[in-house]
Amino acid sequence: MDQHWVGIGQMSGTSLDGNDLCAVRFSLHGGSWAYQVLAAHTYPYPDEWHDRLEGLAASSTTAFELAKAHVDYGHYLGLLLRRFCIEAGVTPQFVALHGHTVFHRPWQQVTWQVGCGETVASYLTVPVVANFRARDVALGGEGAPLVPLGEWHLFPDTGLFLNLGGVANVSIFRERLPSGDFDEKSWLRPGWHYLAYDLCGCNLILNTLAQRYDTRLAYDPEGSVAAAGELSADLLAQLEGIGFYHQVPPRSLGTELLAAEVWPVLDAHPAPLPDKLHTWCHHLAAHLAAELGHLGIGHTPLRVTGGGAHNRFLMACLREALAPLGVTVAENPPLLTDYKEALVFAFLGLRRLLGQPTVLPGATGARVAESTGSVHLPTGTALWAE
Repeated sequence: MDQHWVGIGQMSGTSLDGNDLCAVRFSLHGGSWAYQVLAAHTYPYPDEWHDRLEGLAASSTTAFELAKAHVDYGHYLGLLLRRFCIEAGVTPQFVALHGHTVFHRPWQQVTWQVGCGETVASYLTVPVVANFRARDVALGGEGAPLVPLGEWHLFPDTGLFLNLGGVANVSIFRERLPSGDFDEKSWLRPGWHYLAYDLCGCNLILNTLAQRYDTRLAYDPEGSVAAAGELSADLLAQLEGIGFYHQVPPRSLGTELLAAEVWPVLDAHPAPLPDKLHTWCHHLAAHLAAELGHLGIGHTPLRVTGGGAHNRFLMACLREALAPLGVTVAENPPLLTDYKEALVFAFLGLRRLLGQPTVLPGATGARVAESTGSVHLPTGTALWAE
């Protein structure tokens, strides 16, 4: 007998493009999951919220300001979710929140996303699941990436994924690939069937460089500024020496490591900004090709999602770098490019409510496959009947 659930997933990426909301119907039949996107929309941040979220990680932020933002952002999300339900004409059974990441320092056992689940729940009549990353970090994991679990269950025809968000991350599922000797050529332990980790910075780097080039730009439209630049071989060589790239996965990348390891290299180099944009696109593409080549992966489609997938120059660099491996870019179903992460967080929320694992330990490094996330019940809900 088929089972069906309707939920909404929320995602706010580190590049601060806006809030992605995705309403999805999930179906379970014979142990296999399927999904149907009912509605999806991105709500850009007002200047006030963009600047406030961007400044929260500053060392001058007080504890009260952080706590206040956590609650205020909960009110903001609650109203946004109400608006989305009305505009999209959907009635969800649950909502799953990523929130917005302010701190991600798993080496210090800390990851923090603003967006108070209790506050959001006060606006809704269904359960809210939030705070997915904290339990994973407590269990020794990186708290990221979480999306690979959704990729495994929802896209059974795909073995290779690349997400081009604020950070670029890759997911590899060995059983679905035509080649690759993982046991000999990677850090995988015997018996592991997947590998997922953060590759390098993406839109967090590209958007900032574009804004420095022209303050009127929020990002580099279609990569036109990057395309007009030239490759700096010297800068490219320096970027390849960044320490993060030599960390054995599981590994995750946040604004903290970018500030410590990447920006000092970019800021110190004298290349013009268009050349830095151009070089970073080639760097990302070459870095991915090198990783896949090391693993012996080739002759397979790659599913690319995230805002960076709209950057024509970056995508051209990827196709050029991957062509010698026989890796091609697959066509995505409607809405998947921009809403895969929100879709998957809805799926994680459902699995949390069903008591099923929400992480792949090999992706995050956690000791066990735990069902993570805090559940916030709507007003008037009793846990036990009298």
